[in-house]
Amino acid sequence: MKFEYTTSYLSVEYKDIQGNAPQRVPVYEKLINSQRYIKLMSEMGEEGWELVAVQAVLKGIYNHNKEFSWMGAGGGGAGYGFGYSITDGFMLFWKKQH
Repeated sequence: MKFEYTTSYLSVEYKDIQGNAPQRVPVYEKLINSQRYIKLMSEMGEEGWELVAVQAVLKGIYNHNKEFSWMGAGGGGAGYGFGYSITDGFMLFWKKQH
C-alpha cells in the first residue's frame, strides 16, 4: 500500500472590537463559508484525499509602549509591553492511497 501526502493552508480573518479592552476577534464564519474553503474541501474529497489532521498556526502579537515606565514617564525605563498569540490560520494535512 502506497500513500501520497500534501498540505493546505487556510488563513483566519480578524475584526477589531473596541471597548474597555480592545481586542481582535477571529471571524471563523468567514473561513467556513468562504468559496476557497468550500472549493478546497470539495476538490480534495473528489480527488480521493482524506483529511487526516488540522493544526492551528499561531502568530505572536507584541505591543510595546516606551512612553510609560515603571520608573515614571520619561524616567528612562524600558516601558512595558505585552504579548499574546493568535491563530493565523490552519494547516490541513491530507493523504491519498494509491
